[in-house]
Amino acid sequence: MKIHAFVGWGMGFIGLFGIAACGASDGKGDSQAQSPLVADDEERTATVDFVGYNHKGDVGYSAAAEFIQGRLYGPGAKETRVKEGSCTITNWQLFDREDPEHPPVFVSAGEIALSGAKLPPNSVMKPTDNFRYPYFYGTELLWTGGEDIRIAAAGSPRGVGAFDATLKAPSHITVTKPSLDDIEAIDRSKDLELAWTNLEAASGTVWVTIEAIDEGFQGGVNVKCEYPASLETAKVPASTLRVFPVARYGSMLIESAERQTVTVPPWKVNVALRAEGTRAESGRGASVSVKFL
Repeated sequence: MKIHAFVGWGMGFIGLFGIAACGASDGKGDSQAQSPLVADDEERTATVDFVGYNHKGDVGYSAAAEFIQGRLYGPGAKETRVKEGSCTITNWQLFDREDPEHPPVFVSAGEIALSGAKLPPNSVMKPTDNFRYPYFYGTELLWTGGEDIRIAAAGSPRGVGAFDATLKAPSHITVTKPSLDDIEAIDRSKDLELAWTNLEAASGTVWVTIEAIDEGFQGGVNVKCEYPASLETAKVPASTLRVFPVARYGSMLIESAERQTVTVPPWKVNVALRAEGTRAESGRGASVSVKFL
């Protein structure tokens, strides 16, 4: 089986910047904000990412957790976020890869207990001596959608305090449009039409993440759009797709998810419960490489 959880430092730009973009809206309609990717004081990054998948020949789940104190990137790193309808556009630049004055270090949140749906009894993520959390995974279909999943951390006196989050399991969706087995390019001049079906009763939010990264990984643009799973149809407007440079290669991921931020002062823990989409034609995962036309 393959490991599907990838949110957090060192696990891919879609994961890191996708979570950052989730909170870009100020709740007052279209908005724009520019801020450093690191704070003036010590940055704290805390993520728990739990993903289930129901693909042809590949059924199961995996979970990852990271708690990091210190700057992930130097003070020159910046991002600009713009909210357009259901989508958030994030442009980011990494002028500095490291900040020697605030080196990132891993800390612990204690044992993390996972329960609910069809999770086996005593499902626990345990930190190692260096405060890393090994992947937690299995080969069963844990949920179909709507079940409660609880994620509870015991806390650590020298790391992150105790926290407890219960999320509704998102639907497992089958993507029927576009044809992900056939798509090779995204036409920036046209709306990207989307359609999906839910395995059971619709639950959660469908997230479409499209990203292009500059050569040398010094910058890029990320578009993350969200739609209620119950809609079963949506579109990414051409006006949004035009932020991608023509002839650039990138990636697209379609999934359903529930997300929650738990405040444990001075930490904010981003908890994600995700269900990777499935391609209608082949039954494979709904993640593809694309070229922008």
